[in-house]
Amino acid sequence: TSPMRNEGKTHVACNLAMSLAHDFDHTVLLIDADIRSPSCHRMLGIPRPEGLSDCLLHGKKFWDVLVHTGIGRLSFLSSGNPVSNTSELFASNLMRDLLLEIKQRYADRIILIDTTPFLPFAETRSLSRLVDGVILVVRENTTVKSHLETTLRLLKNSNFLGAIYNDAHSFGAEKDIYNLRY
Repeated sequence: TSPMRNEGKTHVACNLAMSLAHDFDHTVLLIDADIRSPSCHRMLGIPRPEGLSDCLLHGKKFWDVLVHTGIGRLSFLSSGNPVSNTSELFASNLMRDLLLEIKQRYADRIILIDTTPFLPFAETRSLSRLVDGVILVVRENTTVKSHLETTLRLLKNSNFLGAIYNDAHSFGAEKDIYNLRY
């Protein structure tokens, strides 16, 4: 995730998924959980088929809507069809149970989830407590320090793994991130 929009979280998630999937030791599942503004499918060059929302609301089995991308060993679960109650859906037991099922079924797979930005939308806060870890994408000259500090504070009950400093133009600017505490 990222604190706000336009910080490169989807770009980083897709590139990380593709890079790991090209490594013969890694099978990767990328989940587009940004139902509000999905874009992973475009970055992967595939249509947006049924996906996550259809599994949660219409009982679709996630393995039936997985897309094998042809990019290394990368599978993709799209966001699915638009829904109006995204926050409630992601805070539900349905979401928790689906993530547990995916995690148990694919215990040997790296699972990456692209989400909405953290601050404007509650669903990412719900997801942050369900996943094994959170990686925060921050973009030089875009991420506002107060937004980053607030995001880190709100992540205190999650397993914060670290930050990816995106779009760096100057050496050493990332040092400010290391000085922040949550």
